[in-house]
Amino acid sequence: GIGQRYERCAAWWQPHLELTKSFICANAPKGSQVAVLGAGRLLDIDLDSLLERYKEVHLFDADPEAVSYWKSVCGKAYGKRVIGRLGDLTDSLQRWSEGLDSAIKSSRLEDFLWNCHADIPAWAHEAFDGYISLNILGQIPLYWRGRVLAQASALSPSQWQALEASMARLQIAHLNGLLARSGVWSMLVTDTEYYFYQCDKSEWRVEPALFGAAEELFKSRFSGGICDSWLWHIAPQFVESEDEGEIHRVEARQNL
Repeated sequence: GIGQRYERCAAWWQPHLELTKSFICANAPKGSQVAVLGAGRLLDIDLDSLLERYKEVHLFDADPEAVSYWKSVCGKAYGKRVIGRLGDLTDSLQRWSEGLDSAIKSSRLEDFLWNCHADIPAWAHEAFDGYISLNILGQIPLYWRGRVLAQASALSPSQWQALEASMARLQIAHLNGLLARSGVWSMLVTDTEYYFYQCDKSEWRVEPALFGAAEELFKSRFSGGICDSWLWHIAPQFVESEDEGEIHRVEARQNL
């Protein structure tokens, strides 16, 4: 649905996409290999600029449809200087999902969620000069929450607590992956808050995009480098929904 959403909301998305490109172009150091995590349909990446700085650009995403976009944009460079890497960026979601149905049927969902362990993803151990994490840190836990609620829609307060704790562990693993190797820079563009509005009301509903200890890790380990922030009008009211619109607070940070 990302492509369709972009077509509906392109005018509102454009400032966010351009600010993301500008942040990357202004701050990405030159090197041999760079990993772009959450590359998607390359909407917020200036690929030509990256190819001027790196011998190889590795594009990571979980969306199978992204591959056709990579090939069409990269042309002959695809598979040579641009390497497509399709798969689960968490290395945990698929494993967790495989045990979810059994946990629900055996009425042990809460214990299952508390015991979901998230390892540092495999990409963190590869020999990249740097990592660019694009609008994925805030999305990873929502994918997991969506899977849980699709199978167990009614959660008790303690089950919600266990679910949010597991969501935080996914984010912590992603952040630890970006920090895993000394001497490797990482750049992070992420949602930090979600704002929901109604045009006829002055008060907005606010939801966090970072959960538990992940927020503290983000603030403490990505605070000493280059920072920027802006608002992304991701879903205007009456375009996406008649009931309310949605704006994200986005923060871009670099850890050198």
